[in-house]
Amino acid sequence: MNRILIIESEHVNRKAVQDILTKKGFDVVTSPSGRKGIRTVRESEGFMAVCIADNLAGLSGLDTLIAIRKYRPHIPVIMLMEDTNKENILHATRRGASDFVHKPVKATELLLALRNAIERIQLSSKVDRQLERLKLLEKSAGELTSIDMGDLAPEDVIRENEFLKKTLDLIAEVLEAKKVSLMLLDRSRDELVMAQSNWMPAETMASIRQPISKGVAGWVASRGRPILTEDATSDKRTGGGDFSGQYDSPSFICTPLFFKKKVIGTISANDKKDGKPFNEGELTILNTFAHQASMAIANLSMNRKIQREHLKLTFVNDVANSLISSQDPEEIHRSLTERTRLGLKAAACGLLTLDPQGEELRFEVVSSDTPVKEREGAFEPGKGILGKVLEQGVPAGSNEPKKDKDVDLKTDFPPGLKQISIAACPLKMRGKVIGILAVYNKDEGLPFDNWDIELLMAVVPQAAMAMKNAWLHKNLIDSIDEVVATNRQLEEANRDIRTKIKELNRLKKKVSS
Repeated sequence: MNRILIIESEHVNRKAVQDILTKKGFDVVTSPSGRKGIRTVRESEGFMAVCIADNLAGLSGLDTLIAIRKYRPHIPVIMLMEDTNKENILHATRRGASDFVHKPVKATELLLALRNAIERIQLSSKVDRQLERLKLLEKSAGELTSIDMGDLAPEDVIRENEFLKKTLDLIAEVLEAKKVSLMLLDRSRDELVMAQSNWMPAETMASIRQPISKGVAGWVASRGRPILTEDATSDKRTGGGDFSGQYDSPSFICTPLFFKKKVIGTISANDKKDGKPFNEGELTILNTFAHQASMAIANLSMNRKIQREHLKLTFVNDVANSLISSQDPEEIHRSLTERTRLGLKAAACGLLTLDPQGEELRFEVVSSDTPVKEREGAFEPGKGILGKVLEQGVPAGSNEPKKDKDVDLKTDFPPGLKQISIAACPLKMRGKVIGILAVYNKDEGLPFDNWDIELLMAVVPQAAMAMKNAWLHKNLIDSIDEVVATNRQLEEANRDIRTKIKELNRLKKKVSS
């Protein structure tokens, strides 16, 4: 779709604009009046943009703009302005004009205005598509839960740990075991991480990690086979070990958890209540539970993935909608940092821009839940996190900045802000870094993790586009002010000339007399 409508009463101007666009490969349709142009737009939905002259014969260009906005609110409209009066330009902008071009129209100005207007519309369309995708994800999440999770209550689907704990409690009851644990492989598949236990405090579980090269669970995870041992301390298969500090009995049963023929973790049972060793029948029972638990974990993982995607899209849409609702640079910057800070549950969020030479950064705005002294002027990014993001064009962060040698406390943190944690992502436009979006100090002392980086990465394309639009809007306003100032100077010069002419005429009459 590359059709463009030109509404221009003057044949010469209409032909000039048509020639410019035709040479660039656009399919051009022309109309000599506002009424015919409106009828053309109403009867066709295939226009990429509309160009309207401000001094149309009959129905004015402004009225034509208003009518077209009524029938096709999403089509970019470029005003071809003969009258460069600031008030007229602002009137057109407030009534929906995407941009304006001075007459006589220059090819470079027209094509630049069209490109910028179309990019803004594409951003808005992207938001609409994300909303449609969000609705589809919500529907899919509901269908997945109803099909795969049976009679499981919705709150148990959301609270994954509660569901797993109930599973382990049931295993312990059936096997008459005091201790049952579930461990899952981390992303590297080199370590098992404690996911749930029926006997271990939550704060302890979070710190339990075991290499798959060690222990009973490691042996099972690395080989994908269950094990029954009467005495793990002397079992050559697992390398033995001292279990006296954790368990009352050295007898273990442990079985792998599979999903799509791939090991995802293990379930172990220890310390039978009667003090006897486990037997083959009890290992068979554990294997049966493991199969059911594997499917439940896979479903819970998929459901959680959908929930996270739901949260991410909701967050991105919220930010994107706020960015396209304004063209004022300061308002765009404030909205971006505030919504990002709230979305990532951070104490502060900073937007930094890069100077044209690519050597210095500047904090455009810092949104914070407490007063923060903003850094004045530009500064060199140093060798810290901001410098790394700028140099490598990739996200970076630290949850122990005072101990991390990769952090430059002086440049990475705004003055007066507590130095607890940082996560930063580059803002890019056409592959080039134009700024950085950074969040600081997550709520409740929690660390920034991969999910936070993922959220930042999801929002930076909209943020970069919004920054460009803010820059374009600023240049537009500056050009309007420049035109107004030039006209004012011309008027003053004309007044001086008229005054001098009057003085010369007076002197001429005096000499003649």
